[in-house]
Amino acid sequence: MWVKEWDDIVGHKNIVKYLKTRIDSDSVPDVILLYGDSGIGKSSIAKLLAIEVTTKYVAPELSDNYKKEIIDNNRSTDSIKLFNMSEIQEKEEEIQKVKAEMTVGFSTTKRKVLILDEAHNMSKKAQDSILTELEHLQKGVYVFVCTTEVGALRQALLSRCKLQLQLHNLSDVEAKTLARSAISSRRLDFSLNREMAVALVCNWAQNQPRKIINLLDNFTEGCVVSVKDLEVFINVSTASSVIEVLKYLYGSLTLGIEYVGSMKYDECFVDMLIEVCKVALGHTSSSISVNDAQYIREFMEGKDTTNILQFTADVAGLYDLRKRKIVSAFIKAHVSYQKGRRPSESVNTRAMDIRTMTENIEVKTVSMEQNDVQRVQSLEQMFNSAVTLE
Repeated sequence: MWVKEWDDIVGHKNIVKYLKTRIDSDSVPDVILLYGDSGIGKSSIAKLLAIEVTTKYVAPELSDNYKKEIIDNNRSTDSIKLFNMSEIQEKEEEIQKVKAEMTVGFSTTKRKVLILDEAHNMSKKAQDSILTELEHLQKGVYVFVCTTEVGALRQALLSRCKLQLQLHNLSDVEAKTLARSAISSRRLDFSLNREMAVALVCNWAQNQPRKIINLLDNFTEGCVVSVKDLEVFINVSTASSVIEVLKYLYGSLTLGIEYVGSMKYDECFVDMLIEVCKVALGHTSSSISVNDAQYIREFMEGKDTTNILQFTADVAGLYDLRKRKIVSAFIKAHVSYQKGRRPSESVNTRAMDIRTMTENIEVKTVSMEQNDVQRVQSLEQMFNSAVTLE
C-alpha cells in the first residue's frame, strides 16, 4: 500500500495542507528538513513532494512515470535522485556524487530534487562537505533531508534548512483508519472481532504506519487471518485466554497462578478483560463472540461477581502491566481469598477498587476515539450500579 497521492497520507494534516499550498504557489523552499520517529512517513512525503515539484509544468504522463520509478521501485530518475546517507557516511567518492547532482544538469523537467534519507548517519565530514552547495543551490535544485535524529545534524547544516518540519506519530484514530484501509485493500478477514484485530495491530505497531502496513503485508491477500497467525507476530489476548483466567479465578488457585504467570500482557489484555467483565455482569460486548458471551453467562450463573470485579479493578488500575503485579491481583481476587473477608470489608474494598479503576481509565481516555470513551462511561455506570446493589 504505497503513498502515491496526497489523499493517501494518513495524519500530518497541517503539514500536507501547508505543502500543497506552497506547491500551488510554486514557492516550495529549496532546502527542507523532515524529522521524526522512524516509519511515520518522512520519506513518503519527501518523494511525493519531489514528484510534484519536478513535474509541475510538464505532461501528466511524466508524473505517472516518476511515481512508478520513485515510489514503486525506489529508484532515481533524471530529475529526482535518492540517496541513502547511511550507506554513504564519509565515503569521499560517494559524497562527491551527491555534490555533483546538486545542479539541474540533464534533468528533463529543468528541475532536480535530491532526497537525502537517513541523514543522521552522515559523518561530520560529509555534512561539512555539502554545506557550501546547500548555501548556493542553482535555481531549480531542491534538497530534502530526512532524519530520525535531528540532534545528529550539525547546527550549520540545520541553518541551511529553510523549512523544518517535525512529523509526529499517528493518533489512535488515524492509526486505526490506516489499518482498516489496509485491511480492506488487501481483502483480509479475521477469525476474531475485526475491531479487536485492528486494535491489536495498532497497539503492537505503536501507531507507526510503516509497521502497520508491514505487519498486514505478511498475510496473503484475501485470506482469513487466524488468532494463531497473529500470534506469530504479536501477543493476542483473545476472549478465550481471558475466559481461562476467569475460570481459574473461581477454580484452582494453584493452577490459576501458574496459568496467569505464563501469559504475556499488554493493553489489549486489559481491554479484553474489561469486555469479559461486562459480559459476566450481564451486559453485552461487541468484542466478544455470541458463543463466548453465552459461555461466560452460563459459567457465572450463581457466582458472586465480586471476584471478577476485584481482578478487573486491580489490573485496569495498573500503570505498568508487570507479571508479578497481575499475579498478585489474581491471588487477592481469587474466590478462596475473598471467602476469608468479612462481607462489609469486601463491599467497601470493591467500591474503592472500582473508583480507582474508573479514575485510571478516565486518564487513559483522553486520547481515545469517541466510541471508546462511550464504552468506558458505560462500564463506569455498570460498576456504580453493581456497588449500589450491594
